[in-house]
Amino acid sequence: MAATVRYKGAPLTSVENATKTLQTAGKYMEDDIQIQDVSRPAPTLQTKSVTPSETAQAVTPDQNYDALSRVDVGAIPGNYVGSQIPRKDSTDLSVDDDTVSGPAGYYPQAVSKSVASGTEGTPTATKGQVSNHAITVTPSVTNTKGYIQGGTHSGAGVQVTASELVSGSETKTQNGTYDVTNLAEVVVAVEGGGGATPHKVIFAEFYENDDSTPVFESDDVIDDPQAWIVFSIDTINSPTAGTLTAIIHDNAGTRAYYYDTNGNVTVNDDSSWYITTPWGRNDHRVGLKCNLYDTHINGLGAGYAMILIQGGDDEVTFRTASYQPPSGVVAGQFSVEENPPLYFCALDSSVAANQYHRVQTVVKADVDDVDVFSGTNFYTNTLGYYEDFTESYSNGTLTITSSGTNNGGYFHNPGTYTLYYLTEEDLDGTGGLYQSKTVTPTTLQQVVEADTGYEALKRVTVEPIPSQYIVPSGNKAITSNGDNIDVAAYSTVSVQVPSGGSPASVDIKTVTNSSSSATSLSFTGLLGEPIAFFVRCLGSLTRSSNSSYYYIADIVYDGTDTKGNSYRMSNGNYAQVASNGGYSFTYNNGTLTVSTSGSRTALPGSFYNSQYELVYVYQ
Repeated sequence: MAATVRYKGAPLTSVENATKTLQTAGKYMEDDIQIQDVSRPAPTLQTKSVTPSETAQAVTPDQNYDALSRVDVGAIPGNYVGSQIPRKDSTDLSVDDDTVSGPAGYYPQAVSKSVASGTEGTPTATKGQVSNHAITVTPSVTNTKGYIQGGTHSGAGVQVTASELVSGSETKTQNGTYDVTNLAEVVVAVEGGGGATPHKVIFAEFYENDDSTPVFESDDVIDDPQAWIVFSIDTINSPTAGTLTAIIHDNAGTRAYYYDTNGNVTVNDDSSWYITTPWGRNDHRVGLKCNLYDTHINGLGAGYAMILIQGGDDEVTFRTASYQPPSGVVAGQFSVEENPPLYFCALDSSVAANQYHRVQTVVKADVDDVDVFSGTNFYTNTLGYYEDFTESYSNGTLTITSSGTNNGGYFHNPGTYTLYYLTEEDLDGTGGLYQSKTVTPTTLQQVVEADTGYEALKRVTVEPIPSQYIVPSGNKAITSNGDNIDVAAYSTVSVQVPSGGSPASVDIKTVTNSSSSATSLSFTGLLGEPIAFFVRCLGSLTRSSNSSYYYIADIVYDGTDTKGNSYRMSNGNYAQVASNGGYSFTYNNGTLTVSTSGSRTALPGSFYNSQYELVYVYQ
């Protein structure tokens, strides 16, 4: 039986006491007793959930609720960032040289900052002074600040020329042994044993005396001349047999150039040509006598001249050089030791009378007071005389030039010209005491001495070391990648390049292609990704039909470009066709696939029905 205890305004303790009294009487159980304050109605309660925030929240019941029976406060999210932590993005990043800085804060997403691109420098090298075949090459490169993409960049090599390794000239005035390793020329000027008396050069012209003996007249006393040159100084029209062109005489004998009975100009070595003093004459005149054809020289009235060389302690022997001209040239070239002050050039071969002008003789005397330069030519019925020859000299070559095909004429072909000449040494009387020599350098020291018959060396010319030959010596340290060093110049080379890569290896793979229309080949089992490779066809390319097919012979990849060659096969014939494009390749997990953009009927072609070989370089 239930009971309700109602109270109004009474203290709750009094109500509780009354309730206990009912219980004591045993009439009601505790749960059967309702205690109700009749002074106010029962409250309406609400349950609420609250999300935490960074500001205080007052949680109150909503309208129509008397109170809150429960408040559920949610947990703070795991990704929650407080408002006191600043938010950041990529604009907050900064770059200073090689440092990228990011200030503290909250970055809601991944951020990045581009580093300014630098400029890759071109390696250069400078070479130091050459000394004893050694040279220091200093490599250098300058890069601007910023990111530099990896790779190889080669600069220009430094070339050390032969003239740098061997140059300069020195004069040696004392006997001894000298180091001439770096010299291009050594001039030896050691005093001779006594010094000879210089020769005297005299110029004189003909005149005829009463007994028709041709003689020369000179203001100088002529006493036993050791050598002479007789030559025409006027044009001789309609020459007859025996007409003299020129005579040259020295210690080696006499050579005469004359017009013979057949109308040819020939050479005669008859020693009956000689100089003598006419009988009963004492006025410094000398005569020329000849027993040729038992007659005197013809045509003397036209005019002749003579250069006499007398005096001195040495016998006079003309040096010689020869020249065989090609057809139709007006310049003759002779190899001589120096530009000679005195020479005589003459055609030693017979020339038949015809309409062409042929150079016969040229004489030069440029010594002391003697100044002569003229020549003669031969053409139909005439021995022409000309004074308009010219000469030039360069590096041991004397060039004698006539002024035209008629004014002097061509150098005769076929024919041989002999140049008889004397140097300054010969005329100074030193030719018998001093000698000139040319030496080719070797890896061993050479002692250059005068030959027997010479007292000393006048000049030693040391030829340059061949440009492809360098004596290795010393050590070269290579400190930078891309250095272009000629290691032949050094006996040892040490490499001190900072590490940054691994050595490359080479491997070979083969594959058999079963279709002549294939446009790709795959090589499997590669040991690494190729940095360069070469593919070639190992079979023989053949074709018997009349169609034109293009088959790939080889493909090469050098790390930058892919190029190749194809063969156009047609009716059994083939022709190579180069291709700088149309080939490509891919690499994936040990497999290299090489492809062509062409076909069997179009360049750059297809792969042939054969075996192909791959040679590749990898790291």
